[in-house]
Formats: sequence, C-alpha cells, structure tokens
Amino acid sequence: MAPSTHIVKQSHVRLKNIVPNELLCLKTAANCGIDIPLTAIIDAGEGKDEDILLASRRFDRIFTSDNEMIDKLPIPFRLHQEDFAQALGIPQRRSMSKAGTI
Repeated sequence: MAPSTHIVKQSHVRLKNIVPNELLCLKTAANCGIDIPLTAIIDAGEGKDEDILLASRRFDRIFTSDNEMIDKLPIPFRLHQEDFAQALGIPQRRSMSKAGTI
C-alpha cells in the first residue's frame, strides 16, 4: 500500500465552520511570509458544513526519479518525522491526557 500524499479533515460537529477557519488561518500565515502546504476546500455534498473537507498536501512525502510505481503512478517516499513527545520519550497516553503539559 502506498503512503498517502494528502491529509483530509472533515468539519467537526461541535466546531462549526472549522474547515473555512483553518483555511483562513493558513492563508493569513502565508500572507505573513510563512510557508504553508498546498491546501484546498472540497465540497463533498451540498455545501453544508458537514460536507466540507480540507485537503492539505503532506510535507513529509517526496517524489524523485527513483520512486517505485504502482499502475504507472509514483509511490512517494516517506520522510521520517518525530514530534517533541516522541523525541522526549513521552508515552502517547500521557501526551493525550495532559495536552500542553510535560
């Protein structure tokens, strides 16, 4: 199975308009000179909040001339990534239950 090339997020039932808000924040960051991933809103239905998706290109995938192929499509290389909790050896259950505290 090939690694994904995009992250797709759906609106949250408790947080209305979270997808357009996230896109607005990304575009604001871009206007401030911060590199952002290629991102788009996808309407997967009738334009209601629950039908709106946010798709962002993953930064941890690369394509080169050496990529293997599946059905004539290149398989991206995964770039290893580690978050601070992983780097510090903090178990996932602790980082999830005490978000923001170490």
